[in-house]
Amino acid sequence: MATPPKKRLGEILIEKGLISHPQLTDALKKTNQTGGKLGASLISLGFITEEQLLEALSSSLGLPFIDIAKNVISVETQARFPYDLVKRYRIVPVGIQGQVFTIATEDPTDYRVIEELQFTTNYNIRPVLASSYQISEIIRFFEQVGYAKKPYDLGMLRKIQEKMKVLTVDMLLSELVRLDGSDLHVTVGAPPSVRLRNELQRLNLPMVDRDTVKRFVEELLTKDQMQKLEKMKDIEIPYMKDGIGRFRVVIYMQRHSLTICARNLKAEIPSLESLGLPSVIKDSVLTRQGLLLVTGPAAHGKSTTLASIINLLNENRALNIITLEDPIEYLHKHKKCNINQREIGEDTTSFVKGLKHVFRQNPDVIMIGELRDPESIHIAMKAAATGHLVLATMHTQDTASAIDTILNYFSGNEQNVIRQQLADSLICVISQRLIPRKSGEGRCLAYELMLNSSRIAALIREGKPHQIKVQTAAVRGDMETLEYSLANMVKKGTISAEDAMHYALNKKSLEDILAQKRPEGTA
Repeated sequence: MATPPKKRLGEILIEKGLISHPQLTDALKKTNQTGGKLGASLISLGFITEEQLLEALSSSLGLPFIDIAKNVISVETQARFPYDLVKRYRIVPVGIQGQVFTIATEDPTDYRVIEELQFTTNYNIRPVLASSYQISEIIRFFEQVGYAKKPYDLGMLRKIQEKMKVLTVDMLLSELVRLDGSDLHVTVGAPPSVRLRNELQRLNLPMVDRDTVKRFVEELLTKDQMQKLEKMKDIEIPYMKDGIGRFRVVIYMQRHSLTICARNLKAEIPSLESLGLPSVIKDSVLTRQGLLLVTGPAAHGKSTTLASIINLLNENRALNIITLEDPIEYLHKHKKCNINQREIGEDTTSFVKGLKHVFRQNPDVIMIGELRDPESIHIAMKAAATGHLVLATMHTQDTASAIDTILNYFSGNEQNVIRQQLADSLICVISQRLIPRKSGEGRCLAYELMLNSSRIAALIREGKPHQIKVQTAAVRGDMETLEYSLANMVKKGTISAEDAMHYALNKKSLEDILAQKRPEGTA
């Protein structure tokens, strides 16, 4: 390939009298600050038009100008040129003939880039001049359709853009409900996704840009909520749409752009039996007062389990129930019980504030969306010790670590008091995971169950909750491990052994249980 002339873009434009030296200096400073191209900086500063730039370069360098909007870039051409180079240098592969690769660029005088492309790709690079706008449009096409997936077609890009203009966040939420997904994710630079059976799956839509996500956010939020988002950089709201459903929506900033995560809140409250939880939980909450904890990772059904327990009480006992939720996920109707649901941020400012005067509200049952600070735990323990049923969730790996986490909030004599209260008032701890069904239809619940017993209470009083599982191989009267639950579901054909192993906390224990011919007895 002939050695190109070594004149730079700035020199050419100054020679033609299109810009001055001070203007070039200002444009170079902007280019260094933004990491863009000199030509784009000159245009954005208003020193030159794109038409002037293209005409000057084409006549001075003797390079052809290409209207790439009228060209089709084949899948083969795309596949033979690395996309990371396209993005990094804002260039577009146009065609290949032998060892010569033609690329469209807005600045063919950037010889450093040309040399690097030749070294990286092992092709001779033939640069042709192209519009910066057209290069941006083609890169957008690649981002939305996928690189080396389809031939470039400007008409297709325009159809995609029209489709995105009419797409609304309610349409996406409708699709989430139709697919029976648990969550919708909308983030800049990726197609909208839904979580199905614990895995994200892309919807058949193009990647979304900042403007599209911002438009979705404006559809979801009120003016006051938009101001709060601008100030706090994240916000969590309930969202309900007739004919679609109820959702918990979290909007937050990441990498200078907005992101949306919406949880599908199903209207129907399942029973404990349909969830697959043992009957001993039902018997305990109907006959006892004290503390019941539900633990596990986020999005593994803790709120659903608590809603099921509250619905059980609502159908069988006449009680006053106070809930503190962030946000409210299931709406309960008053049946035998009065159910007063308080939302953090709307009905009270925090869990601590909501709990401070809870005893004046004459509750029989208190449900706390999450125990996450010493003051809330103190009030919960006091309520459990004074004849109330307290239901709460925590984010812990297993049942024993829930006890550890509570105790670790305190020290000295204060911890001694909490240990005694916990040993006396604990009903049980449930740790749960939602596992994809082997059939591919939804998820099922695997659980670890720790029932308070004289053995458990003694270990809590002694500050040795870590020994609870050490003394339990798989199942005994007061303990049923997660691995035992997983193994039973594998043996019944409900879940695969691979998924069971993925969710097991003790893989060796699971292997040992699966090797047994029959499931052990239940707790």
